[in-house]
Amino acid sequence: MLIISGNMNKTRELIESGVYLLLDKEEIVYIGESGGLYSRIGSHQKKKVFDSFRILPCKQSRRKYW
Repeated sequence: MLIISGNMNKTRELIESGVYLLLDKEEIVYIGESGGLYSRIGSHQKKKVFDSFRILPCKQSRRKYW
């Protein structure tokens, strides 16, 4: 299993589809799934408090099974 972690200011590797976790002080505060991961994570910055994220890449057809 490949898990990518990052900081919104540092990680820019393009991944098309996956499940993501938003974390604040290493505690999960939100779990979501998207086909446009970085724009979706970025859209959460206005409403959610988090300092890092984790991405679990997967095919679009498999996102619901994580």
